[in-house]
Amino acid sequence: MRELGRVTARQGGYVIVEICDESSCNLCEFKHNCAKPIKRRVRIFDKENRYPIGTVVRISSSPSKYLLAAFLLFILPLLFLVGFYFIGEMIFKSESKAILFSLLGMIIVYFFIFVLLKIKRIMNFFNISRIDFEY
Repeated sequence: MRELGRVTARQGGYVIVEICDESSCNLCEFKHNCAKPIKRRVRIFDKENRYPIGTVVRISSSPSKYLLAAFLLFILPLLFLVGFYFIGEMIFKSESKAILFSLLGMIIVYFFIFVLLKIKRIMNFFNISRIDFEY
């Protein structure tokens, strides 16, 4: 994925980049009737303050980061759900308590993912680079 955007705001150590999705407008047969293209906002970590407000940037991400994100958000919680169910079944010998125990496993894994991604900032999902032309 590669897209162009403009830095619109700063929040702490993050920059807010507004992406104008004009590429999909070119494919639409109703593009002449639209008032504005769709704009999305992305929050990207920028510790060094390299991108002041108004800077045009290119945002990119590799497919391996998409796979890692999919694993962390979908597959790992499913594994915890099933694993905690079987552990709960062995401990409590009751299906209803095992289901509740598996939901506890889901809460634990999402808390673990939140701590890793938000507080520790171990995964920078987007790569950002400055573009030197008017947007």
